[in-house]
This record gives sequence, structure tokens and C-alpha cells, in this order.
Amino acid sequence: MPDILSDLSTPALAAAVRANLFGFFLSCEQSAAAEFARLDGFARWFIAHPLALFHGALSRRDASPADGDAIEETLAYFRAKEAGDVCWWLEDGVDPAGWAELLAVRGFALMDGPPGMAVDLAALPALGDLPSAAEVHRIENAAELRPFAHLVTEVFGFPPEAEDVALAFFAGMGLELPSAFYLATADGVPVGTSQVFYAAGVPGVYNVGVAEGARGKGLGAALTLQPLFDARAMGYRAGVLQSSGMGLSLYRRLGFAQNCRLDYYYLELA
Repeated sequence: MPDILSDLSTPALAAAVRANLFGFFLSCEQSAAAEFARLDGFARWFIAHPLALFHGALSRRDASPADGDAIEETLAYFRAKEAGDVCWWLEDGVDPAGWAELLAVRGFALMDGPPGMAVDLAALPALGDLPSAAEVHRIENAAELRPFAHLVTEVFGFPPEAEDVALAFFAGMGLELPSAFYLATADGVPVGTSQVFYAAGVPGVYNVGVAEGARGKGLGAALTLQPLFDARAMGYRAGVLQSSGMGLSLYRRLGFAQNCRLDYYYLELA
């Protein structure tokens, strides 16, 4: 039986939003597309993709003076990989003061992260009518990860050469829980994506995107709701996500409420 979050208080949900995201980052360890290291006090991952979140580190304990050298070594690693930028996160319970000082000295800036949002799965709205010949389904065949990776690349504005890297990363995560992928089709043509990752007792929804010509027809809502309906059927009580500015109004209409911001430290590498 999975570990299911039963405390739906705002602090508990805010903690689950962050822990689910950090669980997603740590899951990079299982993908052959990622270079992943568990170091003394933090974890580090790198995927050769322009998305900044794929060049990151997560502090898992309070800082010590010696961690300045560890940060320098990590930055040298990312520069050697031509990462372009680095995101540095702190787990809940870690005292930010020590890490903030060590990171600031090396040029990191504290960024206002995306809104963290949660919804009570018992209060989800019904799925609205979709256009005829449109559907959302969970991917069961690895071959469907190619159109999934293509859409993610196109919808989120990444260069075409990033598609193969994204495909390798998604394939490395696998089609079985804790990760699942969803595809929207219209007349059999893939037009939208979403992904769910189970960690911290909740399903976290990621990579919700709809091709430009298929927007405004309810597919974004369906791609968000279907993974949560599936999670509710398994007994889960709450769902979480991190919202872009574009998606905020949609998620609010679906019942999501903001409970935190996912702030992080950011450095653009020279």
C-alpha cells in the first residue's frame, strides 16, 4: 500500500509540494540520460538539456564552512559540462543561513520560484466535454514517448535538438509508478502532454502542455485532471503541482490553491 498523505492542512500540503519536486529531482538517478551524484550533504544532477532545472543541486543538511569547497567543485563540474546555469535548492528543515552565505559569495541569487499549489482530490471538478475524436490516455507503450518528447520540446519552446535528450530522460524514468505519462490526441494526432510523479504521499503533476492549435478546447484541464482521477482511484487524498504564470488561472479553476513558493538559488555560468 503506498504512503498516502492524509494531513490536508496548508503546512502539510506546502511541505508535500516541495518534497514531491525534490523527489522528482532525486529520481534522475535512475535515468541513463542523467549524471547523478549523492555527495556529502547534497545531491547533484545534470542532464544535457537547456532546461535550468536539469542542472541542479539539493542541499540535504545544514551547511558547514567546508561546503564552500564543495560548491566550487560542483560549479567546476557544471562549467565542464557547459551547463549554462545552475539551480540550487534546500530541503525542508535545512537552515538556509549557512547555504545562503556560501552561495551568495559565489554569485548565486535567491529567485522567486513558481507557485506551489495543492488540491483536495475529493473536490475535483468533473471532466468537461472534449472535442469529438479527442481523448487523454496514459502511455502504456514506450513508442508513445517519442511524440510526448516532441510535444514537450515544441510546446515549451526548446530547440529541436533537445528532443532526443528529453526522450532519453523520460524513457529512463520508465512507464511504471512512481512516474506515469499522459498523452492527449485529437483525431489520432498527439496534441498534449502531462506527467505525474508520486512522492511524499501525493501525486505531483508535471509537463502539462497543449500544442498551439489545440488550445482553448479543454485539453489542458483534461491533462491535469486525468492523472489526478487515477490517483484518487488508488486512494490518494491530495494532488500538487508547480504552476507557470500561463497555467495559474486554469489550476485555480480546477480547485488548486497556492500554499507556497518554490524559491531557489540561481547562477548563470560564465
